[in-house]
Amino acid sequence: MFGFKTEEEKAKLADYDRLLAENKDLLAHDKAMEENRNEWMDYAKAIEAKLEAVETELIIRRKNDEFRQKLTVAK
Repeated sequence: MFGFKTEEEKAKLADYDRLLAENKDLLAHDKAMEENRNEWMDYAKAIEAKLEAVETELIIRRKNDEFRQKLTVAK
């Protein structure tokens, strides 16, 4: 009995080993997905910062154009 496993015990151990391997794979996959998500979030934040800079520049240009138009009309 010691060291010898019945077929049922062997099947249970094989099932446990399979579940353990699946869980390890799932954890590795989840970690990779989280890293990928973080990369996308960083990319989105960088794009958002660029868009804010462009928006600010466009607002300044629009105000400058409006000011030039007022000067032209005033002449």
